[in-house]
Amino acid sequence: MASTLSRSVDSDTPYTGAADNFTTPDLREAKTRTEGLLQATHEMDVLERRPGQFLASVSHSRVGGFGIMDFDYRAGVVIRCEPPVRWVTVNFVTAGSAEFASEGRAPILVDPSSAAVNDYTRPIRMTVSESAAQSMVTISKARLESYLQNLIGRAPDQPLRFSPTIDMRREGARFAATLSMIRSHLASRPDAEIAPSLAAEYEHALISALVLGQPNNFTQLIFAPVTPSPARVTDRVVEYIDSATDVPFTVRELTDVAQVSERALYAAFRRDLGVSPMAYLRKIRLIRAREALLTAQEDHAAVETTVTAVAYRFGFNHVGRFAAHYRAEFGEFPSETRKSRVVAVRSLTDTSRSH
Repeated sequence: MASTLSRSVDSDTPYTGAADNFTTPDLREAKTRTEGLLQATHEMDVLERRPGQFLASVSHSRVGGFGIMDFDYRAGVVIRCEPPVRWVTVNFVTAGSAEFASEGRAPILVDPSSAAVNDYTRPIRMTVSESAAQSMVTISKARLESYLQNLIGRAPDQPLRFSPTIDMRREGARFAATLSMIRSHLASRPDAEIAPSLAAEYEHALISALVLGQPNNFTQLIFAPVTPSPARVTDRVVEYIDSATDVPFTVRELTDVAQVSERALYAAFRRDLGVSPMAYLRKIRLIRAREALLTAQEDHAAVETTVTAVAYRFGFNHVGRFAAHYRAEFGEFPSETRKSRVVAVRSLTDTSRSH
């Protein structure tokens, strides 16, 4: 008997990014602990019961309004769940295969080159092969609808519905790349909390990749021509950004300042400045970061520590990405800028002393 997914992750829950991991050979324990991680119930059975075969290995992280779960059962399993569910999931495998069957649509077979998007408006039966290693991204439906409303400039008149199959080599490539970047950051700081601004950035990037990359019932509206806002809207947002370059703005905050949709704001920035609002914000932050590195005193902390402090000060929560953007903008790494400043200060000091 399939059970109802009666609970779900609250869209306002503060997620830290720290992973919850467990390994168990007990089917009941695996089911119970997975339900605890997802805050939802489901039914799970082993397809072929052989002594010592089943071994669940599960890892789950939450960041902003989404979660990432990796799981391997060492056995074929079938998982059944029913609506209502408050999230959309993207399910894929890195090995083996999985089938997703739902009333009213043909079964979807997922292999390492594809993924399934499930919105749980109908009961779903997931059949996972013995050799499968699975990953699942859960995204709050509330966050998806909020993003969509901000994108199109009005409340959606119907629920967001995605085409159920993603080709990870084509339309799903951006989603896969975004997820890989997020995974890389989580792996580099496994026990660290994620700053709220960075969690919001990752959430926006992942949702954007899904909504803009995967065909859905709003795709035509999303990509329809949009009339850019008046130039004064661009000026207002530019003034807002320039007044506080060390504040980690989100796209939503900028559209709130502009009082226009995200699409209209992007169109206005590209018309007036030739870049997106976030690209402009990043450029200004990089310029201010360079100024800070060039004016830092010699007796400050060590070079790398200073670079890290400057990166965080100007809203770059991932130092590696800050360094990459910095080099692309100025042709050198921030550490090289800082070292050149130290050398210049020491040279000036030595010259003064010699006189």
